[in-house]
Order: sequence, then structure tokens, then C-alpha cells
Amino acid sequence: MNKSFKYYDTFTLLFIIIIIFSFSLKLNSSNNNKVDSLRNVLQSATDSEKASILNALSIETLTDSIEYSLELAKTALKYAREYKLKKEESLALSNLGDISYYSNKMKEAEDYYQQSLLLSTKLRDTSFMSRSYNNLGYTYLELAKYKNALESFNKSLEYEKSLQSDKKIASVLNNIGLTYDYLGKYKQSLEYYLEALEMEEGFNNDEGISDVSNNIGNIYQIWGNYEKALYYYLKSLKINEKLESKSGIAIALNNIGIIYHDWKNYDKALEYYQKSFEIEEDLDNKPGMAQSLNNIAIIYDETGEF
Repeated sequence: MNKSFKYYDTFTLLFIIIIIFSFSLKLNSSNNNKVDSLRNVLQSATDSEKASILNALSIETLTDSIEYSLELAKTALKYAREYKLKKEESLALSNLGDISYYSNKMKEAEDYYQQSLLLSTKLRDTSFMSRSYNNLGYTYLELAKYKNALESFNKSLEYEKSLQSDKKIASVLNNIGLTYDYLGKYKQSLEYYLEALEMEEGFNNDEGISDVSNNIGNIYQIWGNYEKALYYYLKSLKINEKLESKSGIAIALNNIGIIYHDWKNYDKALEYYQKSFEIEEDLDNKPGMAQSLNNIAIIYDETGEF
């Protein structure tokens, strides 16, 4: 019985190592180094250590290839269950939830996150419980289950406050603001955004400041307070330029274009829309390209210029 299991175990591990080796050639240099290091550790790891390493590999490869990340997470789950490693099982389920989320399989993601939450609750792992609730919140937003999203984010906030994890508190506050935004409750949304922004500025977290500033700009744009909206969009743009975040720059440029469009300053609006389109085209972000082109087309329609 043991020999049979070990033969299957070795075959599975060899298969995974071959996948990782071929895949590592496609990674950027930073990720490649991490994957190579983890792969080397995996080759000499004991059976009970493999789940942890495979989980780490799944996380590292997610943004480069969902297919490889999925195979790694499934294998991590197998080892975790075989050796009754409940924490690693919870992490593997969470990783599978992330993979489903990025594959736009939201019901599947919800199921994995719920399973992960159940395990982390049994383990009384407050940090991971918060993570699971936060992930569920994102999933419910995509499913347009805004009440469920709000409940999940508030549970996450409760746990992060108990852990005094200020940086994560700021992130969850932004998520709650986003949920109220979707619900059309803009006053509550702005309150949470402003609280999140104050915390992010206290940490000098440029990425967080940029994200929240953009969200605040959206609220003021909806309210027709274009001066304040422009202030926050420009703030977001400046930070994204500092971070050299092309996707963030493109979003900010498009939003600034919307403000000038609302002011009927069509030349300025076109200038920003076109800059946004060029960056989205460079990133091969088709939804972003479509949005910029649509905005440009609306201007030509309104001005009668083709």
C-alpha cells in the first residue's frame, strides 16, 4: 500500500517539476528567481513539506499563467489533505479561489473561499479568516450581491481591527467604500474612502493613495463637483507616474478626459482620451482601448466632427 502511494506521489511530483521547469522560462526575471528557488527546495523536500512549497509556487505563478498555478494548487491540496495539514489545505483552497476569480468563475471562487473560511474558522486563524471574508467580498461584488459583499468586508474589518493591522484596515475601508459606491450610497462611500485615504497617506503607501484618490474622484464626478474630481484624478495620475504604473496612468488620463468632456472642453478631453488609448494599446488591454475609443467617438458625435 505504501509503495503504491509513494510511486504515485513521486510521479506527481516529477510531473509538477517538469511543468515548473518549462514554465519558468516564460516568467519575468524577478518571478523566475523565486520560482527557481522554490523548485530547488521542492526537489529535496519531504512529503509533508511539499504542500507549503506548492502553495507558494501557485501564488508566484498566478499572474503569469493561470493554468500552471491551477495545477500547482490542486497538487498542494492533495498533499495537504493526505498529510492532514489543515492550514496548508485552507491556503490551497484560497489559491484555487483566486484562480477561479481571475478566470471569471465567480460561483466556483465563492465555493473555494467558503471552504477556506470554514477551515480557517476551525483553526481559529483570525488573519486567514479576515482574508477569506475579504476575498468573498470581492467575489460578491462581481456577482452583484452587494449586501453579501458589505457583510463580508465588515467581518474582515472587524478581524483586522482585532489584529491592529492598520494597512489591511485601510484596504478593507476602501473596499467597503467601493461597495457603497456600487449601491449608489455615495455619502457613505465617500466617508469610507476619506478614512482609507487618511490612513494610506499616514503610511506613505503610494499605491493605496492612488487607488483611493481615483475612487474619491469618481464620487465627486458623479455629484458634478468637477473641480474636486479633477483634483483627485490629477493626484492619482501624479502618483501613478511616479510608480511607473502604465495601467494606473491610463485610467487616470481617461478619467481626466471625462472631466474635460463634462466641461465641454472637447480638445482637452480628446487629448487625454487619446493618451489613455495609446497606453492601453501598448498594454494590449482591449477593454481599456474600447472605453477610450468609445469616449472619443462620443466627442466626435457631439461635435459633428468625423
